[in-house]
Amino acid sequence: MIPPLALVVDDDPDIRMLVEISMERVGGWRVVSADNAVTGIDLAREHQPTVVLMDVMMPKVDGVEAARILLGDPKTADIPIVLLTARAVVGGEDPPWADVAIRGVIPKPFSPRTLAQEVRALIGLDEG
Repeated sequence: MIPPLALVVDDDPDIRMLVEISMERVGGWRVVSADNAVTGIDLAREHQPTVVLMDVMMPKVDGVEAARILLGDPKTADIPIVLLTARAVVGGEDPPWADVAIRGVIPKPFSPRTLAQEVRALIGLDEG
């Protein structure tokens, strides 16, 4: 059985590497990654990943806008998107992704030991 494929999109090389290692070595996933949202959108169209793990705060095109683009494209609209973010939401404030049909948000810092399990749970992927 071919392992699921995660597309990791984060402009921070250390975070990107940590997510890659966590998903591959701990979770048994295959991983493709991008250091910006524009490349991430292209890779999502090309590879049709099982999930996109997207940083929110990135230069030029942020993760929320990239999620809108992916969800609005018939080629990528069915790919679940999970946001990874250090951005705190204050009080009753709506997050900038409140109007985007993402599957979930994983706060940074996250646990490399449980990241793959959290992603599987958010997208409804069976452990078997």
